Amino acid sequence: MVTFRHGETMIRDRRGEVIDPYSGLMVAGDWDPTLTATIENVAVAPSTSVLVSDATRTQIITSVSAYADYHADVRPGDRLTGPSGVWLAEGEPARWRSPYTGREEGLEIRIERVDG
Repeated sequence: MVTFRHGETMIRDRRGEVIDPYSGLMVAGDWDPTLTATIENVAVAPSTSVLVSDATRTQIITSVSAYADYHADVRPGDRLTGPSGVWLAEGEPARWRSPYTGREEGLEIRIERVDG
């Protein structure tokens, strides 16, 4: 298990699931009810920030990588809140394991925030 001595604590919120009235499948619903968990020692590494403008608004889209314990329960669309801000998990989090030792090194989560 990877431990970051100066990592931050993040709160993971996950939307409850509801039945889609059209397909009958379970899909993500509203943020109420929210399934909440605490993830300790998350490292947040800067990545990119992009300014997007059109005639009606300007947005700043910031993406970073968050590194957590291999077994952290994070899925695409989860909301992560911590000292570094409020973020949404984009795409599938990636678990990595050492091909030499089999050690479970950690979980990389691509997170994004849109301002504006």
